[in-house]
Parts: sequence; structure tokens; C-alpha cells
Amino acid sequence: MVDDRPLPEPDSETLPGLLSGGRSIALYGLLFRRQQNPPTAAEIGYFLQSVGGEDAEDLDRALTPLRAHFAVLETDDEPARYRLSGWLDIEQGAVFQPIDLRLRAEVLAPQRCAQCGDQPIPHGVRLRPAQRIPLNWGGEPTRENLEPLCEDCAIGRQQYFQRWDHIADKIALAVNQDDPRVRLGEFLKIMSPEWVRADLLEAVACAKEYQDDWNRRLRDLRFLGWDYQHRNRKTEGARTWAYYRFAKDAPWPTNIHAAIKAEADRRRAARRRPAVDGSDT
Repeated sequence: MVDDRPLPEPDSETLPGLLSGGRSIALYGLLFRRQQNPPTAAEIGYFLQSVGGEDAEDLDRALTPLRAHFAVLETDDEPARYRLSGWLDIEQGAVFQPIDLRLRAEVLAPQRCAQCGDQPIPHGVRLRPAQRIPLNWGGEPTRENLEPLCEDCAIGRQQYFQRWDHIADKIALAVNQDDPRVRLGEFLKIMSPEWVRADLLEAVACAKEYQDDWNRRLRDLRFLGWDYQHRNRKTEGARTWAYYRFAKDAPWPTNIHAAIKAEADRRRAARRRPAVDGSDT
């Protein structure tokens, strides 16, 4: 879907906040200027050679950074032409949103992709500010929600999140909770009585910060009075997926860490307590 916001001019300060790298901005300028007479793949290739001084890259790869934000449509003409049609609708899983140049510089200052670790100079990658929590999950373009990603990781993340666009409104109700256990519990409750696959639960658990052992955060729910059902299914190809379903909730304690520790101590004490059976010792 395309929304009706006016497209930015090629020299707009908005573009550097979206498109890292001069070639992507230059390609946007070409498509912008030729909205009434869209270029062919060959014309785009010649243009990229002229601005980059090297062989034209794969067309899809060249267009990928633009397609993270804008609708670039392939026409039915022969040869096909590529028309810049507008902004992508931000409700369709967008990971990016224009930010000011100062914030962009702050986010990119580490000069390293937060996901794969590649760097601009030694690895030749281009970094961009990316949202940890997508827009349609309730994310905002704040410093806390932004991190530097290379273009491949950024687009891969967008495609990864888009799988759940159909339940984005439900995810948004849970992911802004600060504690990962609360995110997991509330999301299972919201999705009830449906079963939730493990990869979606992991995405919810890691929405604000990466959880090295999100399964442990899930198990913690049972120390807080919550419960869930678990089953494995081998119906989607050769892989076996774990699924979870809400079973019981409880009020969230003021101090979650203290409540988990107290329950763990209680259970350990119960296991150590000798059984009382009336027999002589």
C-alpha cells in the first residue's frame, strides 16, 4: 500500500536520514525526476555506472534501500520501467522513519552494524538507523529505539517483522512493557486461545533488548503464578516448532526479580524438607 504524503525532494534533508550512501540518494533523485517517464532497467544501470564509476550492481539490490521506504513499482511495459509511486504505508511493517540529521549521526556513531558487526570502512557496508520495535508494533523514532544496521540486516529485519503484520495491533499491546516476562505473559494472554509459535514469542521477548535466553524468561512466568501449555508440532516442513498457549495469569508483583527469587527459595526449601510419615528415625 502507498500513503498520500508528498514525496521528499531529491535535495531534502529527509533523505540522508533514510538512505545511507550517495548512490541510493542519487538513484532516488533519478526516479523522482522521471516519475512521468520512468526509467528502464538498462537506464538505471547506465545511471548507476555514471554516479559510481563502476559496473552497475544488481537492480534488485540497488532498489532494496529505496523499497524500505518508498513504493517503486515495475510496470508491464516492454521493457519494464520502474516508477516511484509514493511512500510505503507505515502500517505495512515499516522499520524506518525519517529522523533529523543530529539523531542519525548519534545512532550511527558506533560505526558498526548492531546485528552482524560489519563496519563501513573494512567491510564496505552502509549503515542506517533502524528501529528495534517497528512502527506498527508501537515503536517510535527515539534514540532508545534506534540502532545502526547495515542495509542487508535492515532489510532482512523488515522482511522478518512483516510476517506478523496481520497481528501487529496485538503485538503492539505487549511489546512496550519494560520487563520481557511481562511482554511474554501479556502477549500469550492477548493471543489466547491461539497457540503462539516460538519464533514470534522470541521476537516479542527481544523487542526492547536482546534476550540471550528468552526461554528462561518464559519459564520465569511459572514462578510468578502464570502458566501456559506447550507442545511441539512437525507439520511445517522437516522442522519441529515449539508452540505455547496461555493457561493462567496472576497479578504482576511490584518487584519481579524479588518475587521470582522468593518463589525459587520456597521451592528449594520444600524439596529439602523431609517427609513427615510418622515413622521412627
